Amino acid sequence: MFHPDYETEFLEKVRMVVREENEQFWKTHAVQKYPEILTNDHLCEIFQCKIAKIYDLVKIGSFPIFPHIQAHYPRDLVFKWINENSTIAQALNPKLRAI
Repeated sequence: MFHPDYETEFLEKVRMVVREENEQFWKTHAVQKYPEILTNDHLCEIFQCKIAKIYDLVKIGSFPIFPHIQAHYPRDLVFKWINENSTIAQALNPKLRAI
């Protein structure tokens, strides 16, 4: 028989799919905005912070660096690192998740 919450549950599932697709689109778009090798200036723009914080950030052992040129970073790995570390932060504090 017809479930009384069917419409509400269906709409919520549609919202979730649309939200996820929208997030994926903007992530992809943001990644392609930058060159394949990022500089400190790019990182300042991406993280919206001053250069001093970037220096602290790149000291983190897991942060991807481009080993052949100082202060240059592989774009795709940087965005992957952001995504993975944002996921960890969201798991620790679900209130951080954007709606």
